[in-house]
Amino acid sequence: MEYNDLYEAVRKEKYAETLQKLDKNFLVDFSEYLHELRKRSTNESDLFSDSAFEIKKQLENSLALFKGLILRRK
Repeated sequence: MEYNDLYEAVRKEKYAETLQKLDKNFLVDFSEYLHELRKRSTNESDLFSDSAFEIKKQLENSLALFKGLILRRK
């Protein structure tokens, strides 16, 4: 899974009248994606570099998108 996959799932859900079918491994894939982002963020040697900032921002945005997706399904 990549950020674009998550974004597309949220976008489809937002503009459709019904809930969209998610891949049966969606949660596992998302968990692995978050794990990889966290791993990349801890491996970044310079915490104030542009790449470290981008990784952190992508992690924050991914969590926000996921929360929004789950809240729509409640």
